[in-house]
Amino acid sequence: HASQQPAVVSFGNRAGQSRTVYAALRALERQGGLDGTQQRILAAELRDMDLRGVGLGGEAQQAFNATNQELAELATRFGNNVLDATNGWTLLLEAPDEVAGLPESVLQLLAQAAAEAGHTQADGSAPTAAAGPWLMGLDMPRFGPFLQYGRNRALRERAYKAHVSRASGEEGGNWPLIERILSLRLAQARRLDYANWAEVSLASKMAGSEQEVETLLEDLRVAALPAARRELAELQQCADRAGAPEAADLKPWDVSFWAEARRQELFELDSEALRPWFPLPQVLAGLFGLCDRLFAITIEAADGEAPVWHPEVRFFRVLDRDSGQPLAAFYLDPYSRPGSKQGRRLINAPEKLLSMWNKYEFKKYSKLEGLSMGFGFRYSSETEPRASDLTTLLKNPSFMVCDAMISYTIKAKGRDMDLSINGENLANKDYYQGATGVSDPRKIFMRASFKF
Repeated sequence: HASQQPAVVSFGNRAGQSRTVYAALRALERQGGLDGTQQRILAAELRDMDLRGVGLGGEAQQAFNATNQELAELATRFGNNVLDATNGWTLLLEAPDEVAGLPESVLQLLAQAAAEAGHTQADGSAPTAAAGPWLMGLDMPRFGPFLQYGRNRALRERAYKAHVSRASGEEGGNWPLIERILSLRLAQARRLDYANWAEVSLASKMAGSEQEVETLLEDLRVAALPAARRELAELQQCADRAGAPEAADLKPWDVSFWAEARRQELFELDSEALRPWFPLPQVLAGLFGLCDRLFAITIEAADGEAPVWHPEVRFFRVLDRDSGQPLAAFYLDPYSRPGSKQGRRLINAPEKLLSMWNKYEFKKYSKLEGLSMGFGFRYSSETEPRASDLTTLLKNPSFMVCDAMISYTIKAKGRDMDLSINGENLANKDYYQGATGVSDPRKIFMRASFKF
């Protein structure tokens, strides 16, 4: 990811600052004849290009782009520091009282982590859920249940404080990065003629001003605080009935534990007991059935038809329910693995992925030189982005990035331009039928041709 990032950011700058595309969008705006949905998409793309610095020139644009590069690098370093801190903290538990209250599934996970780290029982045998040892960590599959079920309050406190202090401090932490990011964002905002970065962020959001955000937060605080105090009092009473010494002064590392106890007290509902009723195949069947009813699509397993980065990863195709026409495809990677960066597994091993992609069927279109999940595929081009091959690739039902996006494609035909704009984030409220009047979100797109 780090090796590919500068090229990806450079391409994003070049694409977002394309005067040719910007002029085409403005021409489309002047041309008129668009419905409400198309106007919304067009206005959003013009706004985003303005925020990406299309109006800058000369040294100002060079400084803007250089700052974008540094901000991307800082964001990566920030995430890596947190990940390193998360993976770097472990706590070996060997006594039964240290894991008292933990469900069987959590004990199995902790024993598995201990085995993978090379720990054994006293007799040299492998760790087990019943006998241990158990390795605690700060990743959510271990940390979350530990705070929710673990009866050992001292260990809950130790784990909680380690979790909230990950990558903190000035030495090897993220404090210096935060200060640098804030200063760079302020500089970027002023280059775009905004007073601060908050104004830049709000330019693409519903809130009209910082004051509106502050007002909303205050309204929420006023409404939520009495309820929060009542719920905290209920947790304290629950702890008191159980004879817990911390009942009068619950700490953050106590809340999850006593909330679970209160839930079982009120509803006789054990969250862990629900697990057998929701196995992954059953959950997927329900989810895909819901997609069928809501969007008239069929999702079919296509394992083995695309390269994967782990044996547990699955591949699915999305078809139009009525016609059977292929619409898209996506990967499913439902399991957390030690050391993985949640939500970013695809781009953490770009060399491996790109090697697989170039060996796959896309080679008949164009050799893929880079991958950015944010906006699709990157091709090497020193001038305007060329998408004659990209257009064909994205239309090919063999593969599409699962997330929809606002994008543009250009087909070089002399001086002709073929411009297409696709709706960004079709799950966004702006693209629901109630907001747009469009019943099928897959149809939110427009296409126009220009000649210069």
